[in-house]
Amino acid sequence: MTRSPEIESDLPVANGDQSSRRRKDVVSAAEPLSGPQRYLVSGPGPASFENADDYDQILNGMTDALEPRDFIEASFVKDMTDHYWEARRCKRVITTILNGSIREAIVRIIKMARYQAQFDFSSDDDALGSEANRIIETGIEKNKAFQADLKKLSLDVSAVTDAAYLDNVDEIERLQRLMANVEGRRLVTLREFDRYRASTSRSEQRSLTTVVSDGG
Repeated sequence: MTRSPEIESDLPVANGDQSSRRRKDVVSAAEPLSGPQRYLVSGPGPASFENADDYDQILNGMTDALEPRDFIEASFVKDMTDHYWEARRCKRVITTILNGSIREAIVRIIKMARYQAQFDFSSDDDALGSEANRIIETGIEKNKAFQADLKKLSLDVSAVTDAAYLDNVDEIERLQRLMANVEGRRLVTLREFDRYRASTSRSEQRSLTTVVSDGG
């Protein structure tokens, strides 16, 4: 009997010194791949400064759910893990964009409440930027002047995130299209996984039928 090849996987760990952790999970391709054993396919995982433990958790979850039985099925699982990870990265980037635009959103709301209503566009952006920084430091809910600005416009604190979203809507929509593309690729891979497994199962069933017939 020919021995199945052994597969090793390297999953890089993202941290400050960009070091990597060597992870080896070696099993025979003929063995069921479930429980603590993992048939991991080598390839890019998390990028520098991303959480390798989170990636491992997703990979292990995919492996537990699909239980790859050979190298090809394992490669499908690895691809789907990467697709999931990429989509999550896009979501994280959107959150980063919104958080990074809070200051400008607050300035925009202040201008709308205090100046545009009076058709006065001579506001000092530097002064408003400093005020926005103070609002962020003390907390939006605690700043009475800004709460009054929101009330004047019939808004609540969620309007800050809304304004940040509008300021970055083109970039966010581009990321959302990328997420949709990644999700589509993941679903295609899942269909290919199911198709491959069904095909191999039929082949195994025919082989078993042949063996039984010959034995009879």
